[in-house]
Amino acid sequence: MERLKSPAAIWLIAVIVYVLTFIFLWNSVYASKARELRKVESAYKEEYSRVQNLREYVKDYDRIIREKDSLLALWEETQKYLPQEARMEEWLSQITGMAITSGVKIISFKPQSPTVKELYIEYPISLEVTGGFHELGTFISFIANSERIMTVDNLQVERKTGSERESGETVRAKLQIICYVYNPQASATTGGTQ
Repeated sequence: MERLKSPAAIWLIAVIVYVLTFIFLWNSVYASKARELRKVESAYKEEYSRVQNLREYVKDYDRIIREKDSLLALWEETQKYLPQEARMEEWLSQITGMAITSGVKIISFKPQSPTVKELYIEYPISLEVTGGFHELGTFISFIANSERIMTVDNLQVERKTGSERESGETVRAKLQIICYVYNPQASATTGGTQ
């Protein structure tokens, strides 16, 4: 027992007690906390990954919303050019205004039966006009550049003879103006919405 009282033995016993205490505390406190820390770290990584995915989704969502708004604005703009209903009296008024502005005189105006296409309906209107050659060109230009989609088809131009000529009227033209209207049934057949 005398050897146990020596300072070297006391130090050795103290070191062994400290080491055993450290190992006990390590296993009981730190190891369990380390396991909890790993679980929390794993949960954090999963949540961080979800947040990153949501950020990507939101970034794409904002882009998609901007594209949708852009397409809706384009659709509204297109509606001016391709209306959804036929308004013959409005077309007559527009065409008459274009004729007066360009300097041609409308002799006859005959609406014809509409032709249904896949996405639109064509409303042909047969016209006979008289006027100067340049005025006729201006009239056709007004039709081609109108706010609404209209085309000129079957244009036949004749020169007026001496007895038919009035002041400034050098040509007579027969033409067909086609006004286009959006076909509401197109949405159902193509799978789109109105």
